[in-house]
Amino acid sequence: MLPTLASSLTSFAFAISSACVPAPQGAAAKPAPPPGMVWIEGGTTKIGSTVEDVMKLAEQNDSLFQKIVCETPQHDLQVDDFCVMVTEVTNEQFAEFVRATGRRAPEHWAAATIDEAQAAFLLAEAEAKKKAKEAGQPYEAKVFDRPEWWRRNGEGKNWEIPKGKESHPVVFVSYADARAYARWAGLRLPTEFEYQRAGRGKTNSLYPWGNEADGTRCANQAMKLRDTQPVGSYANGATAAGIHDLSGSVFEWTSSPFAPFPRFKVLKFDTGGKGSRKEIVGDVGWDPNLRVAVGGSYETSMVVARLTTRRPTDREQSTSGLGFRCAASPRPGADIANTLLSDIFPVENRPENAVFDAARALAADFWRTKPGSAKVPNYAVIAGYEHLLYVPSADLDTTSGTALLSLSVAQGFVPLGLLSTTVPVVDPPLPAGAYLVALRGSTREAPGTEAAATDEKSAGAGDKDKDKGKDKGKGKKRDADKPKEGDGKDEPAKPAEPAPVVIRTPEGWPHDVDTLIFYRADGEPVGWMPAPSLDYTRPLAPTMTITDEKRRVTKTGDDGKQTQVEEAVSVATLKLNSPTKVSNKGFGYSLRLVFAAGAISNTWRHPKATP
Repeated sequence: MLPTLASSLTSFAFAISSACVPAPQGAAAKPAPPPGMVWIEGGTTKIGSTVEDVMKLAEQNDSLFQKIVCETPQHDLQVDDFCVMVTEVTNEQFAEFVRATGRRAPEHWAAATIDEAQAAFLLAEAEAKKKAKEAGQPYEAKVFDRPEWWRRNGEGKNWEIPKGKESHPVVFVSYADARAYARWAGLRLPTEFEYQRAGRGKTNSLYPWGNEADGTRCANQAMKLRDTQPVGSYANGATAAGIHDLSGSVFEWTSSPFAPFPRFKVLKFDTGGKGSRKEIVGDVGWDPNLRVAVGGSYETSMVVARLTTRRPTDREQSTSGLGFRCAASPRPGADIANTLLSDIFPVENRPENAVFDAARALAADFWRTKPGSAKVPNYAVIAGYEHLLYVPSADLDTTSGTALLSLSVAQGFVPLGLLSTTVPVVDPPLPAGAYLVALRGSTREAPGTEAAATDEKSAGAGDKDKDKGKDKGKGKKRDADKPKEGDGKDEPAKPAEPAPVVIRTPEGWPHDVDTLIFYRADGEPVGWMPAPSLDYTRPLAPTMTITDEKRRVTKTGDDGKQTQVEEAVSVATLKLNSPTKVSNKGFGYSLRLVFAAGAISNTWRHPKATP
């Protein structure tokens, strides 16, 4: 059974057909990579280390065995095309995110602020101790925990990048910090497999430059460094594509859980000579709540700086040798679509009847950038990310526009898609945000009234009429079977009437017109627009056209009189398709969204309609 609209909006849950947005298929031209990134061609990739290599390393240093056995067995994996940053995220890049969001800065950026807080704490502590002594009471001294104080109080507090470290990799960032930056920038964290593809390409090398553990090609323990170095300091350690610091420098967060590779087996290693022989069992403490950090750091050896290193890392951890870089899926909007589907409309809140087709997501996006201090080709500082995204629904259970509208009335609405925009929409009036786009057919009376309830319950009247037709000629028998009044027989209980469907509607919503209603993720209706025509047809690839236009609007002057004036606007026309359960069929429709002039531009990345 389909849930009522009320229950749908209470849980506001939506099923998603795919957790990941696939890479583009076919021979279409590659989109330009996001700023600060290069394109990495996917393909069959060697992942991990062979058992033989792990055993050889254990023979050199048996204490390594239990740490590196998680890299086995080596196996082939198909990695899709992706984009990756040419450097780790730097302090100046991360600072743009902190300024824009007010998020807590890394602790070592706020030494002066924490010093002030500590001084105030010590004064208060001394005063409390003095009062306890005067009162003849015992006093238990407290300790000021700098990291803990900053963790609890750091949001919105003053900070500054340590002088001269603008182009150093950002450190003291947790997994949540790294993920939040990536999402703000319209990007994502790479998987450990993408990291290995970026470093290895089609080879089986241990380092970005080959198999030689050359300590002059990256920041590592042998150099006895006391701190991070500017990104790109070791140009001879970069890949052919110009990706720097994949080995050494700082460990890098990935999105991969710490889980065993396919066909992993527990290995054993014998150490010691005769009479002191000892067996080491490589039993790994797998934990999918941990995340894999890769690449080693300036504090680790070249063994740890191998491309195959998998360090299990608590997501709350933040250290002086742990940072990150970002990746991106090739198709515009793919990564922000995953954010929309996984975070804003999470899996635990999805009703069983609503499915969204991530593979058909349509987006236009744009990055604002500013110059940076790192002297690395393709390096860029992202100052902001804008997008317009639509994810259509799928598996609609009708085969005509009329039936779909009838279903929307009987059910309360039919989810037609998800819309996300960082730019306010002028028409229909929508603030920047994320919305469920719900199709609602017209009714004779406004929902919530008795007439409306009757109208909504009659949505299946056509089927009832068919049933009546089948019973023609059976009226007498049916009457004969009914108990007569006063004959002593119990009358059969009448079936309970279905509860009327109640929907929450935005101000000014016309119930007698087919409409699209826009709901926030909390179920609050925000706006509406007339529903587009729904053509049942074979699905086509979604496209977007962005144009600058003029429209006539009514404005009230200072004298109170209304006049018609022309206003410049930017218009995005989205050509969409929501597939049905019938193979290779769907509802084609268009959305016309009007923005303030220049708010969205044809220069944004987007799949353009062909003339």
